[in-house]
Amino acid sequence: MSETNRASLIEMMLRVPLRGLVDSGTVDGTSSTSTVVCDTLERPDDFYQNMTPVAKVRIVSTTDGAAPKSEERRISDFVNSTGTITISTDKLFSAAPAVGDTFVILSEYEWSELAAALNLVIDSLPESALVPKIDGTMTAQADTQEYTLPDGFRVIYRITQENDSGDYVTPIPPDQYTILDTNPPKLKLYQFPTELDAEGFYYGSLWYNSRLSDGKHFRIEGFTKQERLETDDDICYLNPLYIVFKAAALVLASRVTAADYDSYKTRAQELERQAETYYDDLIDTMLPPDAKWCGAR
Repeated sequence: MSETNRASLIEMMLRVPLRGLVDSGTVDGTSSTSTVVCDTLERPDDFYQNMTPVAKVRIVSTTDGAAPKSEERRISDFVNSTGTITISTDKLFSAAPAVGDTFVILSEYEWSELAAALNLVIDSLPESALVPKIDGTMTAQADTQEYTLPDGFRVIYRITQENDSGDYVTPIPPDQYTILDTNPPKLKLYQFPTELDAEGFYYGSLWYNSRLSDGKHFRIEGFTKQERLETDDDICYLNPLYIVFKAAALVLASRVTAADYDSYKTRAQELERQAETYYDDLIDTMLPPDAKWCGAR
């Protein structure tokens, strides 16, 4: 299972399918709320502000996770000899970038439109595109047989009650619980009917009576749908190549006009075909034999 945050997906999209990343780097000199210093930039003087559209610098990560992370500003000047980017005075950074902060420079594409394209792809994913989910918030209650499940589960394959040491050792046998098709879905614990017991066979204990410990947590393991990526730190657990190429195809398709129909349309179709080569990896989740679906499929 891959784990890629939104910022990395967007950078990947800019570098490979869109070829729209102007530059990237790491701050290596004293900067300010109006400058970013990086002496590894090799562009000539005034390069960025003379681009069409005018280039922008975006702080992707900061060493402390604080401002100016995720701030994006228009470039007004660049001096090659010092590696100094100066931003427009109409809107400065809220804090000075520090040595070790990373940044990207972009011009043709907007960060926000690329983020939106990623979410369009995620919203369109099939039900079979599942990512792992674990929850430990549900607690046992004395003499309670049914429990409303935590939000988000599409499939559950293991439920374990914590023991007196706080460890999760012995899962509840899958034949001793079911998932009720209610809204929201509920967990129902039960045992094999005692009137059908046959001598010499083990049917397990009565979970909702003799085995439940009031106040103990359940650990629920299963799968869920990939959530939308609302911030640059949000994680995508699916194959990043499919997500990136599919999103890039959507971006290019949205730019098709009569004047440049062939250029954007052809590139969008090429990226769409490339994305499909990664599709099988997107939906190869192998569900355990005792997996139970939550709600209607």
